[in-house]
Amino acid sequence: YASFDVLPWVYIVVHKSLACRCQELGLGEQCCTGDNAEIPLLGLDESANPSRNAEEEEEYKDVFCQQIAYI
Repeated sequence: YASFDVLPWVYIVVHKSLACRCQELGLGEQCCTGDNAEIPLLGLDESANPSRNAEEEEEYKDVFCQQIAYI
């Protein structure tokens, strides 16, 4: 696809849904806006040291897997 704007709507919705979970993971209020919005990968690497947001990361991992399975 030439740009984000021409993606099928389901990909746009899933991207925004996952990207905005960054606020719950403590990455700041503006982490899911603008051109730099990214899907965080926190909590997906089980070998990493647990963080102070371990419960939020575990919940995010569940949501992440559900969203990816959906598309």
